[in-house]
Order: sequence, then C-alpha cells, then structure tokens
Amino acid sequence: MLFRSLALLLTAGAVWGISRLELSTDLRTLRPADAPSAEAERLLVEKFSVGLDTFSVVLRGRTLDEALDRAAAARDLLRSRLGPRAEITSPADWLVEGGRLRKRLAELRALPLERAADDFARELTAAGFKLAPFAPSLQTLRALGRGEDPGALPLAEWPRWMAELVRVSPRGAVAAVHVRLPLGAGAKLDPVALARDLSRLAPQRGDVALASIAWVGAELRDIALQDLTRSCALALVLIGAVVLISFRGRIRDALLAALPLALGSLWAFGLWGGLGLPVDLLCAFTVPLLLGTGMTLGANSVHWKRLHPERGVRGAAEEMGLGLILATLTTVIGFGSLAGSRVPGLRHAGILVALGLTGALLATVLVLPALEALLDRSRRPGTASRDDSWDNKPR
Repeated sequence: MLFRSLALLLTAGAVWGISRLELSTDLRTLRPADAPSAEAERLLVEKFSVGLDTFSVVLRGRTLDEALDRAAAARDLLRSRLGPRAEITSPADWLVEGGRLRKRLAELRALPLERAADDFARELTAAGFKLAPFAPSLQTLRALGRGEDPGALPLAEWPRWMAELVRVSPRGAVAAVHVRLPLGAGAKLDPVALARDLSRLAPQRGDVALASIAWVGAELRDIALQDLTRSCALALVLIGAVVLISFRGRIRDALLAALPLALGSLWAFGLWGGLGLPVDLLCAFTVPLLLGTGMTLGANSVHWKRLHPERGVRGAAEEMGLGLILATLTTVIGFGSLAGSRVPGLRHAGILVALGLTGALLATVLVLPALEALLDRSRRPGTASRDDSWDNKPR
C-alpha cells in the first residue's frame, strides 16, 4: 500500500514537472565552460559588446535601390520590435536610393534651396572666398532645389564600413543590417516571430535571411524535434513488436512489461523539469536510449512471471532482484560517469539516462508487484491475494 501511494505521489509530481520542461537550443551546452572560445566570447562581450545577442539581417534585391529600400524597411521593423536601446547599423541610413530617394527629392523641391545657394555664393564672395572650391556643394544644393538627384558617391569612395554592408553584382545586390542588443536582451527575443515578420519585406523566399545564434538554435530545435519524434516512433514500433512477439501476442503482458520504462522516464524527466532544468539537444536524444535499455527490466520480470505463475511478479523481484539491480547499476554507473564531463550537454544526458534507468528499476521491483496485487484483488474481491499472504509472512 505504501509503495502504491508513493508511486502515485511521485507520478503526480512528475506530471507537474514535465509541464515545466523546455527544450533549450543554447549551443554553449556543446562546449565546456572553460573552453578558449568562451574566454574569447567573454572578451568580445565586455570590450566590444559583441556576443551571442548580436545578429544580422541580409536582404537581397534585383538592384541596389531595391536592396537599400528593403534594408530601410528592415531597420524600421527592428527598431519597432527591439526598442531604442538596440544599436542598428543599416547602409540605408547613409545611402538613399530607390523609392526613398524619390520621396526625399519631392520634399526638398518645396524648399528654397536654389535661393539659398545663391545667397551662400554671394556671402562667400563678399567675404573674399573663392567660389571654385565650393562649386560642387553649390551645384548639389541647386540640384536638390530643382528636385534632381545630384548623384551618389562612386563605389570606390564609399567608407569602409559601408562597403562591408553592401555587395553589388550583375545578379543583384545584397544589403546587411547589423543589430547589437544590450547584454541579455537576446534571451527575450523570439527569433521565429522576428524571422516571420522580416520575411514579409520581400515577396520571394530567400530574399530576406536572419543570421543569428538564436535563429540557428531555433532551426536546430525544430530539426531535433522532428528527428526525435521520428526516432522515438521507430524505436517504439520496433521495440513494441519485439516485445509483443516475445509474449506471443499477449498485449496485457507487453503493456505490463512497458510500465517500468514509462514510469522511470516520467519520473526522470518530471524531476528534471521540477528542478527547472532545460532539456538541451543532447538530452533530447536520451529518450530512444531509455526506450531500448529500460524495456528489458520489465520484460524480464514479466517473462519470469509467465514461467512461474504461482509466484507472480513479486517472485521475479525476489529471485531476480539482485541480478536486475547489478545489471542496471552497471549501466547507470557508466552513464552517470558523464556527470563529470566538462561539456554541459553530455553531463545532462548522462544524468538523465542514469535517473531514467534508476526509476525503471524501482518501478520493476516495487511498483509492478504492488500493481499485480491490486489487479489480483480487483479480480477476486473479498479474498486475500498473493500479495496479502506474502505481506503477512514473517521476515
């Protein structure tokens, strides 16, 4: 009775813990905390504010005008999403082309810039300055007053930072918008939603690309979940088929054999979520491993019961308990040794496998006999079960 109550309480707590589980895509779990690259990253963050929160948006266009217009639209979108604390560098801030240029020329045409150019030239002459050095500026001012494009600087005269943000080729142009966020702000950013909003700036797929660690992590998460679902489904089908064949199609026995695995996995991941620990990419792939290893515990016990029906699963726990414990502990120790790994992902994966197998072992030697006694009592109401007679034996 005590074991059943404890198992129910533990299972209820595990369900709550699993509801808190999150899949982390932080790529830093794949390297040691004291790796040389971590020190370099720390220096970049402290000295230059360049870290994992820094990202870029790449925009393509058939012409330079189109690429710059999209860069300007991306800058406005990012500013509205990220707020004034984000430092956004866009080539569209320095070079105005396309639709933005036509709009600005129309606005400048309404200003008295030609008269201002004449007044400026007159004042320069009155002050004794020669007009020749100022001629290009005066011509530009008069052209803007007429609503004409004075012409952009040639590519060779662009500043270096501008040349790094724009690439022009016969196939089109590419503009990059760099974003530098305050430290820690990137954790609050939803890269999937941001990528979706940015994709609306261009009609064709691939004309807008988000390059960031957070976006790479989101892609890895989706790929990992798809692969994990496929792997787990395949493992379940194959393991279920093997177990069902071994029990000659007896579904009840196969389900009973799978119960320790289910409970062990539930308890392990429930405890993990209850402690507020995220499941990283390496932890996620412990599930197929648990499916293959944990199933043997329940299957061996139920097979022993079929060979000795008079003693049931409790007899299996008595006779095979030491062997099951030794076989499981060797595997638990093997994976548990990964707890000393300097790589967080490997450390977490080893601990989770060890917890899952330990839970499956406890469910095999404690929960299965209690459940069998409960089923026997329900089938034979009013009579003492094998479990009760065993409990009354002197020890």
